Amino acid sequence: MVSSLFVAHGAGERAKLGETRSIALPSYAILDEQAQPVIASSGKVGFISSVTSGSLVAFNLTSGRVIASVVVGETAGLISLVETGNRRLVAVPAANNPTGGHPATVSIIDATSTRRLDLRSLIVLPPAAQITHNTRAILTGDGKYCLIATSLSDPSLLCFDVETGQLVSEVALAGRPSEIAFYEKGARRRLAVASAVSNSLWLIDLDAQGQLATAASFIPKGANLDEANNPVFAANGGSVYIAAAEGGLLFQIDAKTGAELARIEVDSPQRIALTKNAAGDDILGVMRIRRPTSNRPGGVTIISNRDGRLSPVSEFNPPEGIEFSRANNVIFDRTGSVAFVGSATGMLFAFNAENGELETFQSIGSELRRVELNERGRSVVAVRSAPAGDEVVIVGFDLAGSDDASPAPRISSLKPNVVEQGRLKNLRLIVNGENFTEGSSLLVNGTETAAEVVQQGRVLEARLPRSLFDQPGAISVQVKAAAGAVSEPSPLSVVRPTAPVIDKIKPDEVPGPASAFTLRVRGKSFRASSTIFVDDQPLNTERFGDTDLRALVPAEMARSIKRLSIQVRDVAVPDLVSNETGLMVFGPRVRELRSSVSKIVAGMSQIGLRVFGENFRKGALLEINGEALPANRVIRQTGGLIRVTVPGRFFQNAGPLSVVVRNPEEGGASEPKELQAFAPQISGFEPGRVLAGLSDVRVDIRGENFRRGAGVFVGDAGRAFKIERQRVRFRSSTRIVVTLTNELNELLKQPGLLRFQVVNPNKADGVPSAEKSLEVAGPQILEALIKPVKDDDLHVKLVLSGENFRNGAVVEFVKNGAVVRRQQPERISGDKLSVIFRAKKLDALGVFEVRVANPGEVLSNGLRPRLETIADAGNQ
Repeated sequence: MVSSLFVAHGAGERAKLGETRSIALPSYAILDEQAQPVIASSGKVGFISSVTSGSLVAFNLTSGRVIASVVVGETAGLISLVETGNRRLVAVPAANNPTGGHPATVSIIDATSTRRLDLRSLIVLPPAAQITHNTRAILTGDGKYCLIATSLSDPSLLCFDVETGQLVSEVALAGRPSEIAFYEKGARRRLAVASAVSNSLWLIDLDAQGQLATAASFIPKGANLDEANNPVFAANGGSVYIAAAEGGLLFQIDAKTGAELARIEVDSPQRIALTKNAAGDDILGVMRIRRPTSNRPGGVTIISNRDGRLSPVSEFNPPEGIEFSRANNVIFDRTGSVAFVGSATGMLFAFNAENGELETFQSIGSELRRVELNERGRSVVAVRSAPAGDEVVIVGFDLAGSDDASPAPRISSLKPNVVEQGRLKNLRLIVNGENFTEGSSLLVNGTETAAEVVQQGRVLEARLPRSLFDQPGAISVQVKAAAGAVSEPSPLSVVRPTAPVIDKIKPDEVPGPASAFTLRVRGKSFRASSTIFVDDQPLNTERFGDTDLRALVPAEMARSIKRLSIQVRDVAVPDLVSNETGLMVFGPRVRELRSSVSKIVAGMSQIGLRVFGENFRKGALLEINGEALPANRVIRQTGGLIRVTVPGRFFQNAGPLSVVVRNPEEGGASEPKELQAFAPQISGFEPGRVLAGLSDVRVDIRGENFRRGAGVFVGDAGRAFKIERQRVRFRSSTRIVVTLTNELNELLKQPGLLRFQVVNPNKADGVPSAEKSLEVAGPQILEALIKPVKDDDLHVKLVLSGENFRNGAVVEFVKNGAVVRRQQPERISGDKLSVIFRAKKLDALGVFEVRVANPGEVLSNGLRPRLETIADAGNQ
């Protein structure tokens, strides 16, 4: 059996994928379902681990060959790579067989030279520590520490010194770890460890000395984590995201306190990935799979986080017959505009992350698992499970083209913008503008020329060959971004050594239609026969020395709103022509809009509006969304201010309003300026959650843009009700109070989510807010400890720590899924309760779980108690 790497090279526009070729891997190298390749920053070499051979394999993406491999143990887990101080280190865990006398290890491989994979150090885990073939070893960015989470009997997170292999610190984990994430920026290091077994997420800090400290924990309310649900840190490290497959939720959690910051519903979420868009917002890609209980197909949901609010952006839904598995993940290109995902049915897809539209696909065959992006090498690397053996597929892509989502570069000026013919040296050209990125180049008369990006993407510098300036004329200069977008051309003028040169004109713009005005042209090499030309028409020109020309521009030339072309030509020597520049005759301009209210809320009656700008002429009209307002509503106070009364019919629904000022006759129209009519928005609730089993609950709805007379709807997954008007109290534009009573108490019987929606009144069906969920919480056990009773050897005390324990709660003892004992607690508070029972009963029960039943048979999670240790007692 021979496993292979396939390399495909793409060409064309919009992430086009191409044909493949194979690279043979060792026949013994079988890849795990969770195996994910890692790519070096050069984009030329990659690494992957083989679970069966216990080896690390290095391959070359350019030559198409396996470079080297090294055996690290009986099996090999998931790897990580760091590049620091001219070294390339790879951490490879090996589960081995601790019970047979072969402890688990982590091999630190020096892969600086990929032809020689050297063992730099060997970390040996404690004899009792056990890991699995899905365990990942993590290296800190400086290569100083290695972190690994152990599983099974006593799960914990361990930190080792890479140089010495010594254990530096460890912290206990609540349950067997399933996924781990690491954030590092400067001295700030933090880990997030998810456990599907304990349904919890643990946030752990790592200091500069390698000491681990538990910062906080989080348990998803009303949802359960799956083994595939991985945590991902936000781009700034201040929060962490994780999805819960059972419950269909995506959470944002404060990385310091473990508090829930936001949540959003996503159907059957699995693995998530994060990138940033051009505005700096976190963008998340959430894998979805088809559940047996649901007929909805799998796919990818794109979520954005703007100002702390999670909102859906798009959904990618593949063609019929395509299935995804828990091993699949989504990845983004560096701009966040294109996403790639493999499928269990062997198709690799590229889709637009902003609208979810499929851009291209390629049939690889068999089952695709994890994918990784090689940005520099412009390829996607995917693990493939084939009948003849596992493979790694490398598919090239090309994102250049007219549909590239990156902002197009823009040129604001060239320096110099005029060059004399017959230069003896090459020209250093400085291009000022914006949206210049690494890898940008110049197109000079259509020929690509290398350039250097400086001043944080605002300037490009290039050397142009002197041969370009042999003949007079205009040279077209454009900027081409690395992704393929091209700027509008800007002219670089080549003039004869004795030709006139325009440096600047005054004025360079006039409000139109304009009366006659004097144009002043400053420059050099102006002769007695030099004449100003406007739109190829000569003007009667006065010369004030070699650097100053003036002429009267007649009103007929400035009657229309347009750009006038300005040149200086020598009427005695026709070949002496200057560079060209422009003078803008502009129409009305809108600078600012101020309404008579602080915020326009959809559904309002008429409002007053002040429009500030320039060049507003007598008889100017004001248009909103393309409709001109009656002249009696429009008052032009000055050339820079218009007052208008806007009828309410324009903002009965939420959304943007386009405002345009149009001058009479040929006076032109302004660029549109937007007003926004806002819908009601729910930001939160007081209380932040409601205990299941309560009745007649009062809820304060907090938010903004609430209007008097607003209605409130509430429901759960299967029902929706409008709250009776007498149960709704409007307090202010930011607060509405409702009381859930009568049939609405049914919604509070069991834990779950209540969906609220505020609907403001208007002249139609109302203006709805987005739905916001309020948690109906049940009891939750975080820890169950069995302690001795002081001076009583016949009894033991069971102490349950958690939250949402209500008076009247009962502790249930569960064995093999059946309740074998119910007992009233000795003490009870919101976060702790205890019961005392005979020690013999503990022995008789054997292996069991406990749970709490609040009044109304609202049950908590089940948790297996553990005996109190010396460390536990010391922490009390």
